[in-house]
Amino acid sequence: MRISFIWGSISLFFFFACQAVRIFIQDESFNGKVIFETWIATLNIQHAYNYGINFGLMAVNDRSGQILLGATTILVSFFFSHYLFSHSKKKISFLGSSLFVAGGVSNSMERIIEGHVFDYINTPVFGLSNPFSYNLADIMIFLAVFIFMFGEKR
Repeated sequence: MRISFIWGSISLFFFFACQAVRIFIQDESFNGKVIFETWIATLNIQHAYNYGINFGLMAVNDRSGQILLGATTILVSFFFSHYLFSHSKKKISFLGSSLFVAGGVSNSMERIIEGHVFDYINTPVFGLSNPFSYNLADIMIFLAVFIFMFGEKR
């Protein structure tokens, strides 16, 4: 019971962090800003609205399609996270599970409420233009998958 409370608290913290950053960055004055730049990569704020899943794949512009995508993502997030949460006792897996649920639910709630996911981070590499943007929730999902792939091997 105690570990479930801790897991839920961490998940809620990450969820609210995603939402707070999104609300802050949505201000139009941030659009097009360069956060830092090196010869390898640049970190830009580039507003984009994602109507599909990763990088706009399976994009749907109607409300029912967005609700279906959002609900499906929430279900997948909880089922996947529950499976990993219940089959591993490693602390790193609990962190990964929290990140996965927070990122998935954050994007899903935004999709259901707004009709799209607001992406805002863009990282061109070696001077090559990058047409795709992503957000903090996407980073959390990526980190969770990374933890599940490599954190369990220790």
